[in-house]
Amino acid sequence: MIYTSFNPNNERFGFSLRGSFRCAYKFEKLFICLGAALILIDIIVILTIWSSLEDYFGYTVRITTYLADPFNYGASVLAMALFVYFGLFLLITYIIAVSVMRLGKSYEFHANEERFQIATRGRHSQTYVFIYDEVMGVSSREWSFPLSHGGIEVIITLKNGKKYTFLLVHTADSRSGGIVGTPFNIIQERAGLLSPHDYLI
Repeated sequence: MIYTSFNPNNERFGFSLRGSFRCAYKFEKLFICLGAALILIDIIVILTIWSSLEDYFGYTVRITTYLADPFNYGASVLAMALFVYFGLFLLITYIIAVSVMRLGKSYEFHANEERFQIATRGRHSQTYVFIYDEVMGVSSREWSFPLSHGGIEVIITLKNGKKYTFLLVHTADSRSGGIVGTPFNIIQERAGLLSPHDYLI
């Protein structure tokens, strides 16, 4: 399963199920690409500065050249040192940020016999309410991206034409089960949209 259930379903008092799942952050792909690009640029700058100093740091040190123009060499050494430290700081920060981002953003859901409600916590909390009778379709497909856990993209289409997309993130112990492995399977089932193929895992 790609979600966690908080309480067991007890049909005795009507259908009710609460749980949580995680979705990829909205700008996760952009952040991964931008961070990788900055690290690559920093490496290129370091190599460029290093190549300009190869005479100074090489096996045959040309002291006369250094004495002739110490300012340029000193400035280049300082610039390279700064870019090296900046690159290390950027790399460590990037690794930590990607590790945290890969966990995804937490969503909580509450499903009953009439509706499926999704809510996020935090300063910019959001709430989505889906009435089963208003849902026209629920589709899903696997998604993946370098440095991401990947997961399942779920698109909910309402009868009024609106579409809502959720990029669910795979957990460490989850496996691909299509829509059946997500809580959105509840919407399909309650809205009468399930087909025999959807039950195959």
